Amino acid sequence: MSTTLYPGIAFSPQTVLADNIGAADTIIPVADVSCFPDGPNLATIGTDETGETIFYAAKTADALSGCQRGVEGEARTWMAGEPVGRNFTAKDHNDLIDLLGQKQDKLDGKSGQVVGFNAEGKAVPQDPPVPQNAVTVAGGGEIEMEESLGEGPHAFEFTADDETAVSAAQVSYDGAASGLEAETVQGALDRLSAVKVDVERASNLNLLHNADFRKPINQRGQESYSGAIYGIDRWFCLFQENILQIDQTNKCIQLSGGVPVLCQKLNWIAPEDTIVTLSALYKGTLGLGYFGIDTVECPSSPNNWIVALFTYTIPAGTNLSSTHFPILGHNYEMSGETYIRAAKLELGPMQTLAHQDASGTWVLNDPPPDPALELAKCQRYYVRSKLGHVVNPDLRNGNLIAMNLKFPVPMRIRPKVTIYSSPEFIPESAGKLGNLWAGGNWPNVTGRLPDNSNVNQEGARCLEITGSMPESLITLYYEATADL
Repeated sequence: MSTTLYPGIAFSPQTVLADNIGAADTIIPVADVSCFPDGPNLATIGTDETGETIFYAAKTADALSGCQRGVEGEARTWMAGEPVGRNFTAKDHNDLIDLLGQKQDKLDGKSGQVVGFNAEGKAVPQDPPVPQNAVTVAGGGEIEMEESLGEGPHAFEFTADDETAVSAAQVSYDGAASGLEAETVQGALDRLSAVKVDVERASNLNLLHNADFRKPINQRGQESYSGAIYGIDRWFCLFQENILQIDQTNKCIQLSGGVPVLCQKLNWIAPEDTIVTLSALYKGTLGLGYFGIDTVECPSSPNNWIVALFTYTIPAGTNLSSTHFPILGHNYEMSGETYIRAAKLELGPMQTLAHQDASGTWVLNDPPPDPALELAKCQRYYVRSKLGHVVNPDLRNGNLIAMNLKFPVPMRIRPKVTIYSSPEFIPESAGKLGNLWAGGNWPNVTGRLPDNSNVNQEGARCLEITGSMPESLITLYYEATADL
C-alpha cells in the first residue's frame, strides 16, 4: 500500500476555530485559512494529548473542507477559539518511517543494490545485476535464456546423470531472479486481480445525510408526509403535491403526487469548480439533478432495482445551502410512482453507491450506516424531544418560569424552539400550550421562546410562561429546528 507524505508550512503558524464544531462535522471554519497548505493535507486541533488530527481535502475562503475526523485522537466537539494549525504530527513521522521501510524492502537482497562509491565517485553494487533474460532454478544457480524463448514459465531437463526434470513450478520467470516459484507468482497475480475488483468497489464519502432509506432517521415519527415540508430528517419535499411515504416492507421510501421531488440542502461552499456525482438505487420512474438548472430523466424500471446517476460540475463559490441540489423525484411529464432505496452524492465523475453481482443484480457497496452516527448528524439540524419535561409553574399573575434544555448534540446554529403540551406535536398548537389540564385551557396562558432567551446550540433556559394557573406540575415537549 502506498504512503503519502503531506507538505508542511514554514514555522507552523497557528490560528483558531472560527465557530463551534461537532464530532461529525466535515467543514472546519478557521479564522485564518492562510495558515494551512493547499489540500489534501493534515491539521491539528487542540494543544495537548486530548487534541485531534484531521485530514482535509481542500480549503475554502474561510474553512477546511472535505475533512476526515479523528485521524489521530478522538473526533469530538470543539469550541470556537480553540487553536488549530498545520503542526508536525505522529502520523507524519510514522508515514516517513513507513515510506523509508518500503523503499528499503524493495532493495534488500536485490542484485545490483548500491553498497558504496569508488574513488571516482561511481556507485558500487553488491553484486552484478542479473541479466533480464535469466531464470532461477530450484536449489540455486542461474541459467541464461535465449531472448527468442520469450517470457516464462519454462521447463528444463538436465542432461547430467541422476538429474530429474525441473518443472515450471520450480522456476522463477519474473526476469529479476526473485526466486519466486511460478505457481506462487501466478497465485499473487490472481489475488491482485481480486484486490483490483475490491478497489474498484471502494466507496467514496457520501456528502448526503440520512440517504440510506432502508431504515431512515425519522425523528418526526410519521409514516407519511404530504405538502411542501420536511419529512424524514434532512429531506425537504419541494411542492404542495408531494407525498412521501416510508415503505418498511420493501425497505425504501415511496414518492408520489403531482410533482414528487425531494431536496437536501448542504452546508458546503464549492472551493473550486468541483465535479460531483449524484446516484440512486431505485425502481419506477426517477429524475435526478439540480432543480431549475440541470436535471436528467432516468430509465423507467417498474419491477427491477437499478442505479442511475447524474454528474455535474458545481461552479466555484456555489453555496449549496441556498440551492435545491441535489433533488430526487420526477416532474409533470413523468408518470408513475418512485421507490428509492438509497442515494449518494460524492466527489468525482463516477458512482460508488452500488455494483452489479454475477447475476446482474444491483447490490449496495456499503452496509447500512451506523444509526447512532446518522442520528447525531441529523440532530445538528433538528431535534424533537421524546420525553416530556416536567416543570412546576408555581405562578402568580405576571410571574415567569424557565424550561431547561440540553440538546443531544450541539446544533448547527442557535435553533428555533417551539413548545408543545402533548407528544403528538400538533402543528396548530405551535407557540401555544393548549390543554394543560383536564378541565380545559387556562385563559391568557401561552408558552414561547422569548426574544431575549439565552438558548444556544447546546441548549439552555428557553421557555417563558406568563399568566395565572394553579400551582401544579405540568409536562411540556419541544422541538428545535436549525435547518438550512
